[in-house]
Amino acid sequence: MVNVTLLKKSLLRTGTVLFLCTLVFQCYVFMMVNKEYITTDNNNLKDAQYLYFAYGSNMSEQYLRNIRSVTPKAKDSAKLLGYQLGFSMKGINFLEPGFANISKVADKKVSVEGVVYSLDESDFHKILNSESSLYRVEQVLVTPASGKSILAYTLTSPNQGKYTPSRRYLNRVLVGAKENGLSPQYIATLKDTQSAYTPLLSEFMGAIIHAVVHYKSGQTQSLNLKPRSS
Repeated sequence: MVNVTLLKKSLLRTGTVLFLCTLVFQCYVFMMVNKEYITTDNNNLKDAQYLYFAYGSNMSEQYLRNIRSVTPKAKDSAKLLGYQLGFSMKGINFLEPGFANISKVADKKVSVEGVVYSLDESDFHKILNSESSLYRVEQVLVTPASGKSILAYTLTSPNQGKYTPSRRYLNRVLVGAKENGLSPQYIATLKDTQSAYTPLLSEFMGAIIHAVVHYKSGQTQSLNLKPRSS
C-alpha cells in the first residue's frame, strides 16, 4: 500500500524545491531584463549593415540588450503594409502556447506596427541564432516614421493556426510597443489579446526561456545573407 504520509511529504518537498528554483530564476531574469542601459536615440538607418524589422518581443530594446546581448546602432518605429499580426506560431506547451507571427493579407490598408533596427552582422547573428528554427528570414518593405520606405529583414513562419500567447510574452510585446511609441490603437489591440497564465509554472517556464535565449544568442552560425548595400 502507498504510504499517504510519505507521499504528501514527497510532494511537499518537490513543490518547495520547484518554488525555490522558480524564485531564483525569477530574480535572475529580473536583474537581467532590468539592467540599466543607454537607449538608442539615433534614427539614422542609412548606414546600416543589416536592417531588421521586429514586431514581437524584440521590439523592446531593453530585451534585446539585456537578454539577447544585442546593441542596436539606430532604430525607428515603422509600419509594414499588407501584413497582419497574429499569434500563429505554435509555442512550446500550455505554458507558452503561441508566439507572434505576421502574414500577408490582400488589404494593403492593414498593417503591422513595429521597430526597424540597424544592426551589425554579429548582432543579427545573435537574433537569428536565438529564435525558433520555425521562423524563416524574409525581406519586406517597411516605412519608418522618419523617412521613406526601405527593405529590411524580418522573421515569418507558415501560419500554424491560432494560439494564445502567455501573459509573460504578451507583456514583453507590450513593453516594446510602449517603449517605441506605437499608436495607441495598436497598443489597445494588443492589450485586448487573451493570454495564458498558470501560477508558479508560468514563471518557471518564462525564466527557463529567458536563460535559453540568452545562451543561444552567444552561439555562432553562418548567416548566408547579403548585407545591406549602401
